[in-house]
Amino acid sequence: MFKRIITSQTLRLGLEPVGRSRSLRRGLHAVAQASNNVDTLQSLNVSLQPIRNDPLAILQWTVDQFEGRVAMSTSFGIQSAILLHMATQVYPDIPVVWVDTGYLPKETYQYAEVLKDVLNLNLIVSSNTEWSPARMEAIYGKLWENEDAESHRLYGQMRKAEPLQKGLNSIPNNPEVLLS
Repeated sequence: MFKRIITSQTLRLGLEPVGRSRSLRRGLHAVAQASNNVDTLQSLNVSLQPIRNDPLAILQWTVDQFEGRVAMSTSFGIQSAILLHMATQVYPDIPVVWVDTGYLPKETYQYAEVLKDVLNLNLIVSSNTEWSPARMEAIYGKLWENEDAESHRLYGQMRKAEPLQKGLNSIPNNPEVLLS
Protein backbone atom coordinates (compact mmCIF):
# COMPACT_ATOMS: atom_id res chain seq x y z
CA MET A 1 0.00 0.00 0.00
CA PHE A 2 1.21 3.57 0.46
CA LYS A 3 4.50 4.38 2.11
CA ARG A 4 3.73 8.05 2.69
CA ILE A 5 0.80 10.40 2.67
CA ILE A 6 1.56 14.03 2.03
CA THR A 7 -1.07 16.59 2.94
CA SER A 8 -1.09 20.34 2.63
CA GLN A 9 -0.14 20.35 6.34
CA THR A 10 2.84 18.10 5.56
CA LEU A 11 4.02 20.51 2.89
CA ARG A 12 4.62 23.02 5.67
CA LEU A 13 5.82 20.78 8.47
CA GLY A 14 7.42 17.71 6.93
CA LEU A 15 6.52 14.05 6.96
CA GLU A 16 4.68 12.60 9.92
CA PRO A 17 3.68 9.08 10.90
CA VAL A 18 0.15 8.31 9.77
CA GLY A 19 -1.89 5.64 11.50
CA ARG A 20 -4.16 3.13 9.83
CA SER A 21 -7.34 4.15 11.64
CA ARG A 22 -7.75 7.90 11.11
CA SER A 23 -11.35 9.05 11.22
CA LEU A 24 -12.95 8.93 7.81
CA ARG A 25 -14.77 12.15 8.65
CA ARG A 26 -11.41 13.91 9.01
CA GLY A 27 -10.08 12.54 5.75
CA LEU A 28 -9.72 9.44 3.70
CA HIS A 29 -6.40 8.40 5.13
CA ALA A 30 -7.66 5.12 6.57
CA VAL A 31 -7.06 3.28 3.30
CA ALA A 32 -3.38 4.11 3.29
CA GLN A 33 -0.71 2.57 5.48
CA ALA A 34 2.30 4.72 6.19
CA SER A 35 5.56 3.81 7.79
CA ASN A 36 5.47 4.28 11.54
CA ASN A 37 9.25 4.15 11.68
CA VAL A 38 9.89 7.43 13.47
CA ASP A 39 13.66 7.28 12.81
CA THR A 40 13.07 7.02 9.06
CA LEU A 41 10.63 9.90 9.12
CA GLN A 42 12.98 12.03 11.22
CA SER A 43 15.80 11.28 8.77
CA LEU A 44 13.62 12.30 5.84
CA ASN A 45 12.62 15.49 7.63
CA VAL A 46 16.29 16.36 8.13
CA SER A 47 17.00 15.80 4.43
CA LEU A 48 14.00 17.96 3.52
CA GLN A 49 15.04 20.78 5.88
CA PRO A 50 16.66 22.92 3.13
CA ILE A 51 13.42 22.95 1.11
CA ARG A 52 10.91 22.91 3.96
CA ASN A 53 9.50 26.33 3.03
CA ASP A 54 9.16 25.50 -0.67
CA PRO A 55 6.06 23.35 -1.29
CA LEU A 56 6.84 22.96 -5.00
CA ALA A 57 10.33 21.68 -4.18
CA ILE A 58 8.85 19.22 -1.68
CA LEU A 59 6.42 17.99 -4.32
CA GLN A 60 9.25 17.66 -6.85
CA TRP A 61 11.33 15.75 -4.30
CA THR A 62 8.37 13.40 -3.73
CA VAL A 63 7.86 12.74 -7.44
CA ASP A 64 11.61 12.14 -7.91
CA GLN A 65 12.03 10.06 -4.74
CA PHE A 66 9.14 7.74 -5.63
CA GLU A 67 9.84 7.72 -9.39
CA GLY A 68 6.48 9.22 -10.28
CA ARG A 69 4.52 6.66 -8.30
CA VAL A 70 2.47 9.47 -6.80
CA ALA A 71 -1.28 10.03 -6.85
CA MET A 72 -3.58 12.54 -5.27
CA SER A 73 -7.04 12.54 -3.72
CA THR A 74 -9.34 15.52 -3.55
CA SER A 75 -12.72 16.42 -2.14
CA PHE A 76 -12.97 19.54 -4.31
CA GLY A 77 -13.48 21.51 -1.15
CA ILE A 78 -13.04 25.26 -1.31
CA GLN A 79 -9.25 25.10 -0.79
CA SER A 80 -8.62 22.12 -3.08
CA ALA A 81 -7.48 24.29 -5.95
CA ILE A 82 -4.27 25.23 -4.12
CA LEU A 83 -2.74 21.77 -3.80
CA LEU A 84 -4.20 20.65 -7.15
CA HIS A 85 -2.55 23.62 -8.85
CA MET A 86 0.80 23.04 -7.14
CA ALA A 87 0.78 19.31 -7.86
CA THR A 88 -0.04 19.78 -11.55
CA GLN A 89 2.78 22.31 -11.88
CA VAL A 90 5.25 19.65 -10.77
CA TYR A 91 3.54 16.55 -12.19
CA PRO A 92 1.07 17.67 -14.89
CA ASP A 93 -0.50 14.23 -15.41
CA ILE A 94 -0.76 13.24 -11.74
CA PRO A 95 -3.69 10.86 -11.22
CA VAL A 96 -6.30 12.62 -9.07
CA VAL A 97 -8.95 10.44 -7.39
CA TRP A 98 -12.22 12.06 -6.41
CA VAL A 99 -14.75 10.06 -4.40
CA ASP A 100 -18.31 10.90 -5.39
CA THR A 101 -20.41 9.87 -2.40
CA GLY A 102 -23.63 10.67 -4.22
CA TYR A 103 -24.42 13.30 -1.58
CA LEU A 104 -22.32 16.25 -2.70
CA PRO A 105 -23.89 19.67 -3.25
CA LYS A 106 -24.32 20.77 -6.85
CA GLU A 107 -21.75 23.54 -6.28
CA THR A 108 -19.11 20.88 -5.59
CA TYR A 109 -19.82 19.18 -8.93
CA GLN A 110 -19.69 22.54 -10.71
CA TYR A 111 -16.44 23.53 -8.98
CA ALA A 112 -14.92 20.15 -9.86
CA GLU A 113 -15.74 20.65 -13.53
CA VAL A 114 -14.17 24.11 -13.55
CA LEU A 115 -10.97 22.91 -11.87
CA LYS A 116 -10.83 19.84 -14.10
CA ASP A 117 -10.89 22.07 -17.18
CA VAL A 118 -8.68 24.90 -15.89
CA LEU A 119 -5.99 22.61 -14.46
CA ASN A 120 -6.38 19.88 -17.12
CA LEU A 121 -6.70 17.29 -14.37
CA ASN A 122 -6.16 13.58 -14.92
CA LEU A 123 -9.31 12.97 -12.89
CA ILE A 124 -10.55 9.57 -11.77
CA VAL A 125 -14.09 9.85 -10.40
CA SER A 126 -14.88 6.90 -8.17
CA SER A 127 -18.10 5.88 -6.50
CA ASN A 128 -19.63 2.77 -5.01
CA THR A 129 -21.48 1.24 -7.96
CA GLU A 130 -22.70 -1.70 -5.88
CA TRP A 131 -24.34 0.52 -3.26
CA SER A 132 -26.07 3.56 -4.75
CA PRO A 133 -27.24 6.18 -2.25
CA ALA A 134 -30.85 5.08 -2.83
CA ARG A 135 -30.05 1.39 -2.21
CA MET A 136 -27.99 2.16 0.88
CA GLU A 137 -30.80 4.28 2.36
CA ALA A 138 -33.44 1.65 1.51
CA ILE A 139 -31.48 -1.07 3.31
CA TYR A 140 -29.76 0.85 6.14
CA GLY A 141 -31.50 4.21 6.34
CA LYS A 142 -29.64 7.53 6.43
CA LEU A 143 -26.56 6.24 8.21
CA TRP A 144 -25.02 9.68 8.72
CA GLU A 145 -28.02 10.73 10.82
CA ASN A 146 -27.47 7.94 13.34
CA GLU A 147 -25.43 8.65 16.44
CA ASP A 148 -23.78 5.25 16.76
CA ALA A 149 -20.22 4.57 15.66
CA GLU A 150 -21.16 1.49 13.62
CA SER A 151 -23.47 3.53 11.35
CA HIS A 152 -20.72 6.09 10.76
CA ARG A 153 -18.18 3.34 10.13
CA LEU A 154 -20.48 1.64 7.62
CA TYR A 155 -21.25 4.93 5.86
CA GLY A 156 -17.54 5.78 5.63
CA GLN A 157 -16.71 2.32 4.32
CA MET A 158 -19.48 2.25 1.70
CA ARG A 159 -19.46 5.84 0.51
CA LYS A 160 -15.78 6.81 0.97
CA ALA A 161 -13.19 4.11 1.72
CA GLU A 162 -14.29 1.48 -0.81
CA PRO A 163 -14.66 3.97 -3.69
CA LEU A 164 -11.29 5.57 -2.86
CA GLN A 165 -9.57 2.18 -2.88
CA LYS A 166 -11.29 1.32 -6.18
CA GLY A 167 -10.06 4.58 -7.71
CA LEU A 168 -6.50 4.07 -6.45
CA ASN A 169 -6.47 0.48 -7.70
CA SER A 170 -7.36 1.73 -11.18
CA ILE A 171 -4.09 3.69 -11.47
CA PRO A 172 -1.65 1.69 -13.62
CA ASN A 173 1.63 2.76 -11.98
CA ASN A 174 0.61 1.49 -8.51
CA PRO A 175 1.30 4.71 -6.56
CA GLU A 176 3.27 4.57 -3.33
CA VAL A 177 2.48 8.13 -2.22
CA LEU A 178 -0.92 9.74 -1.84
CA LEU A 179 -1.12 13.54 -1.79
CA SER A 180 -4.21 14.76 0.00
